[in-house]
Amino acid sequence: MDCQFEFPLSEKFRAYLRLDYLLRRLFKSADNADWPFFTALFDLLDVMDRGDVKAELIKDLERAIEQLQRWEQMPGVDAQQLNELGRELQTHRQWLLTQQRLPPGWRDDPLLMALRARFTVAGGDAPFDLPQLACWQQRSAVVRQADVAAWLDKVEPFARGLSLLLKLVREGGRPEPVVARNGFFQASCENLVLLHLADLPADLYPSVSGHRGRYTVRLMSLGNDGEATPVAEDVPMTLCHCSWQ
Repeated sequence: MDCQFEFPLSEKFRAYLRLDYLLRRLFKSADNADWPFFTALFDLLDVMDRGDVKAELIKDLERAIEQLQRWEQMPGVDAQQLNELGRELQTHRQWLLTQQRLPPGWRDDPLLMALRARFTVAGGDAPFDLPQLACWQQRSAVVRQADVAAWLDKVEPFARGLSLLLKLVREGGRPEPVVARNGFFQASCENLVLLHLADLPADLYPSVSGHRGRYTVRLMSLGNDGEATPVAEDVPMTLCHCSWQ
């Protein structure tokens, strides 16, 4: 079985990938709305509180719209598809411009804020610590799912905009086969923000360091005892460089 990995090479895209990961966890765990759901929700809030994610995403959506407009001038492109994609990007941008804080309404929800204060404590969701949560979980599934749907509705437009931007960045890269000599590979690029590695053996994983202009990959082997050791032989793999201005 081949493994795939993706690494950010800029702080902004590190935050984007972390948000994308948390959003997927949030929506995946929504049916149960238990510890994993609320942990993802509060982790998402913490990441959004650390920087101006909204302003950065608005700028990147604007760049994507401008890029599509340039592509429309090229011969042989599907102008209708580009127009539809441009309208979708513009819709997400306009929604972000109308929001003061992300996600809207979460910080004003008394139940969420009461839970958030205790979820930073190990085992803090115990009934004696959070009787509000225990009470809420005793409500009917219809009521609980309505609450969950309302919370998700407030973050779904942001999730769609971020997902679309990452999709455009990822699809802009070109996979190429390379060989990690003695388990090591390095390269220089311009405006590199994401590095995608594929076709690695299942018992290997990459350790990546670098920045937008240069990076190194050191392949590691994970033993059955959990011990990691550097790979000493040549390993073929597939790299995809994803750049963004």
